[in-house]
Amino acid sequence: MKKFILSLTALCLSTYSFAQEEKKAQHSLGDIARAIKNPVSLLYRIPVHNDFEVGDVDNQLRYTLKAEPVVPFILNANWKINTRSTLSFVANEYNGVEGNGPTGLSDLDITGFLSPMHPAHGFVWGVGAALDFPTATNTLLGNGKWTAGPSLLGLKQTKSWTFGLLLRQAWSYAGSPDRPDVSYAFVNPWIDYTFENGFGLKVESESTFDWKSDEHIIPLRFGTSQVFKMGKKWIGNIDLDGIYYVKAPDTGPKWGVSLTFTMLLKHIAYVKK
Repeated sequence: MKKFILSLTALCLSTYSFAQEEKKAQHSLGDIARAIKNPVSLLYRIPVHNDFEVGDVDNQLRYTLKAEPVVPFILNANWKINTRSTLSFVANEYNGVEGNGPTGLSDLDITGFLSPMHPAHGFVWGVGAALDFPTATNTLLGNGKWTAGPSLLGLKQTKSWTFGLLLRQAWSYAGSPDRPDVSYAFVNPWIDYTFENGFGLKVESESTFDWKSDEHIIPLRFGTSQVFKMGKKWIGNIDLDGIYYVKAPDTGPKWGVSLTFTMLLKHIAYVKK
């Protein structure tokens, strides 16, 4: 955990001030908010999620701290690659009995998308792959398997609306022989309305369908977001969501609240040579 925190701090300290880049490009807060809601935009950013969720067993509380650094790479005038790495620290995981469950790190997920540099009529797409690494510090916090599979992204943006859909399928190919094989799909649709002052309203779901155990997790998230300036140097974004689980395992969460702070580190643009 200490290495994770130190790496995150080093990344923040080594980046340029986003405010300086934003001033040069003369982006409005609404433009920045729309770029945040595009997974393959040219924004270096680190969303840090704080999820507080409650289950049925003695109202057990689970806290999840999740960091998702997003790094874009420009290949040429027509193509770019965006990578997103996800690692979570979970405390008081549900275990279906009285008392606390395990506390520790989850599996590491890395997803990469190849996408066009410029949208066509407001439509953005990306195709790529996702990998899971068995970094969990407890068997209840991860699959114990190395997994891989394809990822697809479709996104339509207008001046106010964002309609997005991210799909992923993963299969295990290596890992602990004592753990069951993995096959699951991740489905993430979202709708967002953005105002020019950087305020937004959204509805989304981050559903997981486990084809092996036939246990599916379908949450609905309703929330607001706001882009804001932090003094003269930094620009950030805050999301506040309510979470309701339409479907979850008996030992899973039923409802929760999520607070996400996104550090906007740098905006890059392709300059034709």
